[in-house]
Amino acid sequence: MTDNNKGVGGLISYGTPAPPSGAVPVVVPPQASRIKQQLPPPKVKNKGSPHSRNVTPRRKPQPAPPIDLIGELLPKVKANLILTHDEDDVLLRGHILAAVGYAESYQKRSYANEPLPPTTEQAIIMLASHFFESRDGSTGGFFADYVGASKQIWEVVNRLLLLEKRWEM
Repeated sequence: MTDNNKGVGGLISYGTPAPPSGAVPVVVPPQASRIKQQLPPPKVKNKGSPHSRNVTPRRKPQPAPPIDLIGELLPKVKANLILTHDEDDVLLRGHILAAVGYAESYQKRSYANEPLPPTTEQAIIMLASHFFESRDGSTGGFFADYVGASKQIWEVVNRLLLLEKRWEM
């Protein structure tokens, strides 16, 4: 029996027979009709805003502190700032709200339903006063004309808040 699948040297050839010795094989490119490339579908951008993206929040939003807390802290912040007029009360309430938000975020707790510890209260008063005195963000306040004063205030506030911080494991 003759085996038609035998190539040069008795090796089995699958497909085209082996070229005779000394001949150079010719490589034929595949035809487009035989091989169709599967391309992935084009990516469709979000049809909303070109700048929109999905953002996952890092933490749950904290409820706003009760108005009683801000109203309770307002006279203490005014006393710390030596203010006797009411012209800046709206601005001070915003600074107190920001300071309470910072304290709650730093300590990982909410003061909506629990009493404010004295160290946290002092930190909030100092931070709200700092926000009021250094509204331009460049100095440590009216009496301190160098940037190091701002750093010192933040260090003190953070140390006070650290005393009541909840540690998660």
